[in-house]
Amino acid sequence: MGKIDSYWKNAFPDISPVGWELRERLPERWVRFHSLPGGKRYPESPKERAIVVERASALAAAVLGEKGPYYVLAYVYEPDPDLPFSVENTWRYHGIPLDQRFTCLEDSEADAARIVVFTGATYDLGASFEAAVLGIAEELSPRSIWVSPTTGAVFAPYDGGFDITLPQPADIQPLKAKFKKWLSKRSDGL
Repeated sequence: MGKIDSYWKNAFPDISPVGWELRERLPERWVRFHSLPGGKRYPESPKERAIVVERASALAAAVLGEKGPYYVLAYVYEPDPDLPFSVENTWRYHGIPLDQRFTCLEDSEADAARIVVFTGATYDLGASFEAAVLGIAEELSPRSIWVSPTTGAVFAPYDGGFDITLPQPADIQPLKAKFKKWLSKRSDGL
């Protein structure tokens, strides 16, 4: 077992490193922020891409901290013939070397799917982070979660926003207050 998957399994036992599972299993520690005004899902212009990056960077710095290390867990479901990328080329994830790999199973009502997780570490929330966030926002990259072993927080970008899982439920309200304009208006927070 590698350092990052060992960390994950100790910090989040019996939870796959995917954003929706963290939301479902730890709802009291979860919050979602929209990446674009009005909850718009996909950026369509350079200005909107800049907004996605600006919001992602501000939230990541707030929850992950401004100094690494940051653990990156990029994941794909196998087999998925519709992926616009291959599992093999995720070994370098926007410049970040992913040198460990592990698998886990997702149980859903329909099927069980195998999730292949590639892990690596970085000390930078700069260009690689921004490229990953935009790739995910435009459905061009495998999804990933970014974890700070220092703060214990998880940042999970998706096409439309960012799911945040914090170490303690009490940490959620101050974060919501700080970034309240980016929250969903829906009662379920989605």
